Amino acid sequence: MSRKADRLEATFEALTEAEVDRVTATYAPLTEAVRQLIDATVRTQADDDLIARARTGVFAQSADSACGGQLPGRRSSAAVE
Repeated sequence: MSRKADRLEATFEALTEAEVDRVTATYAPLTEAVRQLIDATVRTQADDDLIARARTGVFAQSADSACGGQLPGRRSSAAVE
């Protein structure tokens, strides 16, 4: 997907049923895990220490994931303390 002027342009590929199954098997569990993380974040009653440890773990996982390659895009300026 690219941004040109004030519109977005996207290219879509036709996927075979096997490719759809593979992509779904890969990303559906990740999507569910992220949903659960967001839910836990919104509803947490954890103390500051536990939240700080959780944040450190999330940042570490994000950094590990970035090593596998990412598309260009916005990066958070948040830092781990």
